[in-house]
Amino acid sequence: MEKQSSVDGWWSNFCGLGLTEQLRLCRKQSLIPCFLASLNPDLEAEASLPEKKGNTLSRDLIDYVRYMVENHGEDYKAMARDEKNYYQDTPKQIRNKINVYKRFYPADWQAFVDSLEKNKMEVD
Repeated sequence: MEKQSSVDGWWSNFCGLGLTEQLRLCRKQSLIPCFLASLNPDLEAEASLPEKKGNTLSRDLIDYVRYMVENHGEDYKAMARDEKNYYQDTPKQIRNKINVYKRFYPADWQAFVDSLEKNKMEVD
């Protein structure tokens, strides 16, 4: 059984789409890459856009960090001894998780810290 070459694969796809006549004209003029881009002018513009970062933090990690900071401030040793520390993170691991949260969501972090300070002022 022979393997189908990649050229045969895309050629049969173009045949299935009814684009063989345009492709033959472009082949004569060696414009196949131009033809492919001209099928949909938005494709080239979309391909030139920078890739979006899809990285986010889990809701559990966000809640964990907020709970720890809310109850312990910056006392990482107390955080490590907290009963909500299910994964038995060390103080350094907890600090790193908090720093990751700060880096991913700087605006949310600042709003959270501001709300903590506001609550502290109201209590005093």
